[in-house]
Amino acid sequence: MDTPLGELEVDQEVVDELRRTKRFSQMSRRNDEVEHSLEMHLPMLQHVFKSVEIKPKVIPIVVGGLTRETEREYAAILAPYFAQADTLFIVSSDFCHWGDDFDFTPYENLRGGDGGSVDEESAEWTPVWEFIQALDMAGLELVEKQDAEAFHRYCEETDNTICGRHPISILLAML
Repeated sequence: MDTPLGELEVDQEVVDELRRTKRFSQMSRRNDEVEHSLEMHLPMLQHVFKSVEIKPKVIPIVVGGLTRETEREYAAILAPYFAQADTLFIVSSDFCHWGDDFDFTPYENLRGGDGGSVDEESAEWTPVWEFIQALDMAGLELVEKQDAEAFHRYCEETDNTICGRHPISILLAML
């Protein structure tokens, strides 16, 4: 895989093993063009490992929308690799995506009620960024506690548009 800092070798043997499970496939060119997470992480890996003589091989996996059941299926498939001492999993998320473009603007929560019972003239307004920060920190605390079930409930209850919630759930299911 080419990066601005050089090339990273794909571990084709592991990629082939994963494809044989019939649960992994090549990402379409169209999806690849709009996906940006690998482009963010691969140069960082190049930089981190620049002084290492033997460069690590990568197995790039991009996770889309999954059900709870398929998250567990992927966790079971990836668990043997996760258990290997010489394997590093990088799971990332930029958490909440706020705004009309993401259909996520729970303003009623910002007003501290159900949206209809608060007198907007006297209600204290919470800035959007503070609400998002509190929302994301609540989810992050569950990740830190390694509580897969609580994180799943949190996602369902808050409808937080966490980009990366499915890879996070896969990771939590492997712990």
